[in-house]
Amino acid sequence: MDKKYQVFVSSTYEDLQEERKAVIEALLQMNCFPVGMEYFNAADDSQWDVITSLIDECDYYVLIVAGRYGSIEESSGKSYTQKEYEYAIKKNIPVISFIHSDIKLLPSGKVDSDPSVVKKLEDFKSEISKKLFQKWDNKDSLASAVVLSLNKLIKTKPRTGWVRYVSLSAEANKQILALKEENESLKAKLKQVEEEDPKGIEVFQQGNDLLTVSVSYYYGKTHYLKVKLSWNRIVSILAPVLVDESSEEKMKCVFVDSIREDLLKIDKNYMPNHHKIEEESFQQIKVQLIALRIIEISDRKRTVKDTETYWHLTPYGFRVMMNLKALRRESK
Repeated sequence: MDKKYQVFVSSTYEDLQEERKAVIEALLQMNCFPVGMEYFNAADDSQWDVITSLIDECDYYVLIVAGRYGSIEESSGKSYTQKEYEYAIKKNIPVISFIHSDIKLLPSGKVDSDPSVVKKLEDFKSEISKKLFQKWDNKDSLASAVVLSLNKLIKTKPRTGWVRYVSLSAEANKQILALKEENESLKAKLKQVEEEDPKGIEVFQQGNDLLTVSVSYYYGKTHYLKVKLSWNRIVSILAPVLVDESSEEKMKCVFVDSIREDLLKIDKNYMPNHHKIEEESFQQIKVQLIALRIIEISDRKRTVKDTETYWHLTPYGFRVMMNLKALRRESK
C-alpha cells in the first residue's frame, strides 16, 4: 500500500528561504508532508514545546546548514536548529544532514560575523560531521540531494508513515473490527469484575473484628499505648484520604490524629503532638487492607525525587467506604 511520510525540515530561516522553498517543493512532489516553521504558530504554547511535538510526529528529519548559526535559546546557549537536531537524534528519528560546501561564497549578510557565534556554528558542524552528511552549493543541487537521500533512507530505515483508510485491505478492516469487539468485551468483563465483591476474603478479619494497635508518644521518655479498634473503624478513618491516593506517611498521621480521644481515655498524660503509630501495627493494617481488596498501590507517575509509596482505594474499597461513611436518610 502507498505511504506518505511526514518530514521535518530544520534550518535557519531568513538566510535560507529560497533553499527551504526548493526542498519543500521537492518533498511535496515525493508525496511527503513537509513540516517546518512555515507551517505552525507557536502563540498558544512555548516555542520549544511546539517544535518537539512536531518532531515527535515526523517520520524523517532533514537538516540544512549554511553560514548562520540561528537564534540562540538562552538557557542552553544553543541555537534552536542545533537543539532540534539533537532532539531528533535522541528520539531515534532518521536524520539526513546537508552542510554548505563553502560559506565564503555566500553573501556577507548570510554569514555570521560574531566570533563567538562562528565558533558555535563550527562546533555544530563538527558534531553533524560525526554522522553521514552531504555538501551542497545551490538550492537546486540541495533539493535533488534531499530527494535522492530521502528515497534511500526510506528503503533502509522504513517508518510507519501515513496510509489512506480506503487503501486498507478488507482483511485489515476485518482484523480491526475483531480487535474492537475484543476490546469492548474485555472492558465489559473488567467492569463486571470491579462491580463484584472479591471472593475468598471471608477468611480474613474484617468488619467488627478487633485489632490491637500500638501507638507511642514522647513525654520525658517514650511511652507506649495499646488501643483496640474494629476494622470498620480503621477503614472509616483511612478510606477518605485514599479516594484519590495517599502516601504512607499521610496515612499514619491521619490515623493517629483520628484516635487521639481513644488514647486520652487510656492515658491522660498522652501527648497528641508527639505521637505516632508503631510501624508493626501500621504494616499489619496495610497488609490486612490489601488482603481484603480494599486498597492497592497507586501506579501514578512521579518525579524521580519522589520516593514515597502511595495507595488508593480499589472499586470494592470505595463501596465499603460508602457503606460505612455515607449518611442515610431517616426512615419515615
